[in-house]
Amino acid sequence: MRDAVVTRLLRLKSVLLISLLSFGAIANADGVSVVHRCMVSTGDKPIRLEWRIFSEPATRWAGGYVRYQGAKAVAPLVFRSSEVKAASPDLPAQVKSVWLEVIAGQFTGEYVAVMQGSSVFSFVYKNYHSGKEIAFLQDDVPHQDTGCVWRAF
Repeated sequence: MRDAVVTRLLRLKSVLLISLLSFGAIANADGVSVVHRCMVSTGDKPIRLEWRIFSEPATRWAGGYVRYQGAKAVAPLVFRSSEVKAASPDLPAQVKSVWLEVIAGQFTGEYVAVMQGSSVFSFVYKNYHSGKEIAFLQDDVPHQDTGCVWRAF
């Protein structure tokens, strides 16, 4: 199964480019696009994370990470797949993308995002070990190039 996942990861399709463009990516001078969103869980005790995606359209490469509030290290993400559903002609397409979390060389979970334009409709993390799923919403905290600006609780 791991070989199949790795093979899929190496075969990024043009759908990825459509997906990343629909995120409202900001192009940097070096050709790498960066998108980031601040997210907060929907549970009683909020979990906050920053989701950051990098892409280089000329080579069709993409990768990213999540950084949880208070964490010093990031959890790397590897693109797995995306699915595009065309909306009406006057609306951006809806894009569902799946990103695999890699910790200590192992796939430990996945993040599934559903977006339309710059709006995040769904963002869910599934832990492969426990099977637990955590739903997140876009957190409207200020953000800078350095990341999300969370206030102390």
